Amino acid sequence: MRVFIRSLFSAFVLCIAAGLPAAAQDAEKEIGYVSQKAYFGAKGHRVSGSVEDLKYRTELWSNETVRTGGQGVTTLRFLDKTKLQVSNNSEVVLDRFVYDDDTDTGEMAMAFTKGAFRFITGHMENLDGFKLRTPTVAIGIRGTDFKVRVAADGTTTVSVLEGQVEVTPLGGGSGANIGEGQSAIGTATGVTTAQGDAVGSGMNMESNKY
Repeated sequence: MRVFIRSLFSAFVLCIAAGLPAAAQDAEKEIGYVSQKAYFGAKGHRVSGSVEDLKYRTELWSNETVRTGGQGVTTLRFLDKTKLQVSNNSEVVLDRFVYDDDTDTGEMAMAFTKGAFRFITGHMENLDGFKLRTPTVAIGIRGTDFKVRVAADGTTTVSVLEGQVEVTPLGGGSGANIGEGQSAIGTATGVTTAQGDAVGSGMNMESNKY
C-alpha cells in the first residue's frame, strides 16, 4: 500500500514538472520569506543543493523543501500574503508560486509531505490556482483558513477554521467538501468526515506569531 501511495505522489510531482517550461523548472525563483522572528531550527533545502537556516526574513524559493525537527516550528509568508505555519517534525515542498499583484491572480503548487500545518490564504483571488497535495489527497480551497496533518502512512486529516475545503483522494473514489468546524480524514482511496477539529491544537501552532 505504501508503494502505491508513493507512486501516486511521485506522479503528482512529475505532472507539475511536465507542465512547466524547462527554464522555469531549473530556476530558483523567490516566492516569499520567513515571517517568524524566533528561530527554532527550521531548514530550507534548495534545488542547488544548499541548505539554509530559515531565520527571520530569509527568502523562500520555488522548489525549496522546508523541514523542521523536534522543536523546529516556523511561519512562511508568500508574495500574495498567504501564510503557512509549519509545525515540528514536518516537511513541505514549495513547488511553485507565481503571482501578479496587479490582478491578484496566480498559481501555487505545494506538497505537504509529512507533519502538521496551518494554511491561510492571502490576496490571490483565483482560488483554483492553489494546487495543494499530500501523498494521498488533493486539497481544493475556497477562501480559507485550515489545518492539515499528514501521518507517516500518508493518511491526511484536514480541519477547517474558516471557509471551505474540498478533499479528494488521489487514487480515485469520492471526496468531501467540508466547512468551518468540520474535518475530513483521507487516504488514497477514500475520505470520511467528522465534526470538530480532528487535527487538534497540540502542535504549538496557535502561539506561533506571524
